[in-house]
Amino acid sequence: MNRRQLLRTCRVTNSIGTMLIVTVLFAARAFAVDARAQDLWVLMQAGDLQKVQTYLATPGIDINDRYVVGGVYDDPNLLMDDKSLLDLAVEAKQLAIVTYLLDHDAHVNAIQQQGLDQGLTALHRAAFFDSAEMLELIIAHGANINAKHGTRANGIGGATPLMYAATNGNLSAISTLLKHGADASVGTVNGEVALESATKYKHPEAAELIKAYLDNPPALGFLDAARNGDVQAVRGLLSPDIDQTTLDRALFLVLIAGSDRLDERQQILQLLVDRGAHAASVIKFANSSAAAQWLISKGASVKSQAGQESPALAVACNPVVQDREGVLEVLVKAGVRISADPVGARAMLRCAVRAHDLALANYLIVQGAKADGRDAGGRTLLFDAPDAAMVDLLVKSGALVKTQDSTGGTAIANAIVGRRTPVAVELISKGALQGASQPLLLHTAARTGQASVIISLLDHGTPIDARDGDGRTGLYWAVYARDYSSTMAFVTRGADINAIDNTGSSVLHVAASRGVPSYLLSYLLDQHANAALRDKQGRLAQDLATTDELRGKLAIQAASWDQPLSAEDAAACAEVASRTADGSLGHYVLFGEPTPAPRDANDNWAFLSGVPTRFHVLVGGRAYILGSGDGPVYLSRRREDGVEQVVCEFARLPDTDVATYRVLGPGERLPGDLASRKVR
Repeated sequence: MNRRQLLRTCRVTNSIGTMLIVTVLFAARAFAVDARAQDLWVLMQAGDLQKVQTYLATPGIDINDRYVVGGVYDDPNLLMDDKSLLDLAVEAKQLAIVTYLLDHDAHVNAIQQQGLDQGLTALHRAAFFDSAEMLELIIAHGANINAKHGTRANGIGGATPLMYAATNGNLSAISTLLKHGADASVGTVNGEVALESATKYKHPEAAELIKAYLDNPPALGFLDAARNGDVQAVRGLLSPDIDQTTLDRALFLVLIAGSDRLDERQQILQLLVDRGAHAASVIKFANSSAAAQWLISKGASVKSQAGQESPALAVACNPVVQDREGVLEVLVKAGVRISADPVGARAMLRCAVRAHDLALANYLIVQGAKADGRDAGGRTLLFDAPDAAMVDLLVKSGALVKTQDSTGGTAIANAIVGRRTPVAVELISKGALQGASQPLLLHTAARTGQASVIISLLDHGTPIDARDGDGRTGLYWAVYARDYSSTMAFVTRGADINAIDNTGSSVLHVAASRGVPSYLLSYLLDQHANAALRDKQGRLAQDLATTDELRGKLAIQAASWDQPLSAEDAAACAEVASRTADGSLGHYVLFGEPTPAPRDANDNWAFLSGVPTRFHVLVGGRAYILGSGDGPVYLSRRREDGVEQVVCEFARLPDTDVATYRVLGPGERLPGDLASRKVR
C-alpha cells in the first residue's frame, strides 16, 4: 500500500514550516465537513477526467470551490486545511486534469485559506512534488512564480515555490523555476533564502544549481518578464516584431499573475496597451483599482459578454486582487449595477465570504447582494463564514441560521467540525441549534478541544451526559483530546465523572491510555473520578497508563478505594442503612460530638468534610462516627493510631416511598459537593 492509498498526513518539518505531502480526507460523517472531498480525491488519484467533468457539470458546483479536507491540529487557532480541485489534481500529479481545470478558468493563483498550509498555491505544491512538466503548465497559465506562503500559517511564512523545491532538493523543479525567473534572493520572514535551505538540508547539487543561477542569471523571455512584473526586462524585449497574440498574452499574464509589484505591473500594462495589446476584454483580470481605471480609459468594457461571467463577478472572485472592493467601486462608477443580477450578486457575496473579506461582503450587501440564498446543495453563506463578525453581518442581512443542506448538514456543525470556534459560538447565540444533532455537536466540540463551544452548547440546553453510539459522553472525548479547559467545562457543570462506555471504560481509562498531562489526571482524581473501576476486560486505569507517573497516581487511588470491608464493618454499614429505613437508627446515637482527629488522606474527605452533621453511633458493639445530611452519608471510625478512616459511604435509592439507602461498594465514592449529590 502506498502513501496515497493510506490517505494519511505525512509532514516534513523544516525551516519554512511544516509542509503538506498527502491530504487527509475524513470519511466519517462526524468529521467530514464536505462529504464530496473523499470522492474527489479518489477521482484525482485515478486520473478519471470524465468523472471530474461530470462532477463539474452538477448544478451549483463551481470549478473554484474549496473543500475542507483534513488536518486537525493541536493548536486550536489552526483551522482545518482547505483545497481546490486544482490543488488536489496537482498533488495527485494528474497533468491532464490540471490542464482541463486551468483551461476552464480554475484560478491558478488561488491560495489555501486556512490550516497549517495557509497561503499555499498550486505552484508551491507542484514545486514540492518536483513535477517539472506540471510546473511548466501552471507557469504558462499565469502562476505568480514568487508567491509567498502565508505568514499566518505557523509563524514562519514567506516561503516561495523555489524554497519548497530547495528544501527538498528537487532539482527539476529548481531548474524550471529559475529558468522562468524565480527570485532566489527572496527569503522567508526569518530571512532564510533558497540557497541556505538547500545547504541546511544537505542538498549540495541543489545548492550548486541555485548558486550558479545567482552568479549568472539567465535572460528572461518576454512572457516571463511580463508575468513576473519585471518592467526593465519588458522594455528591453518589447521589439517591433512581437505579434498581436503575444502582446495580448503578455497583457493577460501581467494582470493574472498577482498584485505584487503593482507599480511595475502598471507600467508594463501601459507599455503593452500603447504597443497595441487589446484592453477591451481584460477588465475582469484587473488586479488593482488603478489598473481598472486605466483599462476603462483605454476602452475596456465593463459589460458582460455573451457566455462569459460578468467582469464584476470575475473581480469579486479573483484571488490575486488585494483590493477587490476598490476595483468593484471603479466598475460601479463605470455603470455596473450589482443588484441587477441577483444570482451573480449572490455568487460575488459567496466569494467574499470564502475569501474572509468582511469589507467586500459589506460593500456587496450595500450594493444589493442578498444574503438569504442557498446554493444547489442547500448550503447557506453561513456554511463558509470565517469569523463571528461575518456571521453577524450575514444574519443581519437575512442569512438563514437554522437551514440544513441537502445532506442534513448545518452551518453550526460545519463550524464546529472545521474548528471555527468563534463562528460556532456566534451561531449558537443566534439560534442555530434548532434542528441540529446537539449531542453530536457536543462530542465533536469536546474531541477538538473547543471549550467555549462546549460551554455555549451546555448553556443552551444540550444534555451534558448524552452518549454516542459507543456509550461515550462529551467528558470522555474532552479527556481523550487531552484538553484541560474542555474537561473543566464538563466537570464544573455537573458531568458524570464516573460514567462508563459500552466497553466499561471510564474517563480514567482513556486518560491513562492517552497519556494525559499529569495535572489533568490530578484534576480528575481531585474531582472524585474512580480509579478502582474496571473495564469489561477486568483492567484498571493504572493497567493502561503510558507513564510511571500516571501509573503511580492511579495505583494509589485504586488501592485506597478498592479494599473490601471487614465482616464487622460490612455488618455495621448494612445495619445503618436498614435502621435508617425503619426509623430506629436514633436509638443507637451516643451523646457528645466527635472530637477532631487526623484523617486518612486517601479517603474522600474533599467531599465528606462538607457533610453538616457528625455524631457517634454504637453499631454491632463498636463505636463509629456517622456523617449525616438529609440521611446517612458516611460511616467512619478511629484506627488504633488515632486517624479517622472512612468505612463506607451511602447513596439514597431512587423511586422509594421511604428513605432507603444502599452501601456503596469497593471503588465507589460520592460525587461533587453535598448540595448537588446525585441519587444513585
